[in-house]
Order: sequence, then structure tokens, then C-alpha cells
Amino acid sequence: MHMVEFIHTVETKKNAREALSDLWKAAVKRNWVVLGDHDFSGIVGDANTEVKSIGICQAELARLFIRAEPRTTLCMPCNVVIHSQSGVTKLMAMKPAVMLPELFEKSLSNLKIEADRVQRELIEILEAAK
Repeated sequence: MHMVEFIHTVETKKNAREALSDLWKAAVKRNWVVLGDHDFSGIVGDANTEVKSIGICQAELARLFIRAEPRTTLCMPCNVVIHSQSGVTKLMAMKPAVMLPELFEKSLSNLKIEADRVQRELIEILEAAK
């Protein structure tokens, strides 16, 4: 599987801080819960690079996955990464409808519609924040 198949990426002209703020607002607007955000910029050690992440969750759907397969919590919350370098900012997230079946094929076979919904809403959040 190629990376482009399981990661959704959008580019924005916003800086990392603005993108993080807009991701937060877009998630809340769609009734997702924001579980926190992190700044990895200091770890990178490059003054021209910012790396942030935000953990978001659609609790109603997450509950279905956890009940079907408790190990799906290894993929939760949905993590969105904001990577900004040389004036280019990218928002990236894994595609749940692609990744979850790869990891938990048998136990999640009856939750395809729900996985598609999580992925669709997650992509809408990224697109709204760009």
C-alpha cells in the first residue's frame, strides 16, 4: 500500500498556529470532541519547521468501533498533523476507512459504513480548515 492511499493531505497558506486553531473550530462545529493538541516543533530542532498535532474524536462512532474491537483504541483519537516548512503548511490525517479494515479486518467487517462516515467527516474537517 502506498502512503497516498491511506493519508489525506491538504495544503494551506495559513501558518501552523492558524491552521491548528481552524482545525479545532472545524472539528467542534461538526460535533467532534477535541482531546488535545501537541507541539513537536522543539523536537524537530529546525527554526523554519513547525509540527503540531490535534487529537479529535467523533464519540458516537468511536463507541461502535471500541465495542466491536477494543484494540481499535490504538488508532484513536483521529490525529491530524500540521506540518509547516518554508511557508508551506500541510494538514494530514490517516484515512480510517482504509486503515481500520487493514488492521482489524474480521472484527470490523460490519462497520464499513461507519468507517466511511468517520473518514468523510475527518476529510471535511481538514478541508474546512485549509
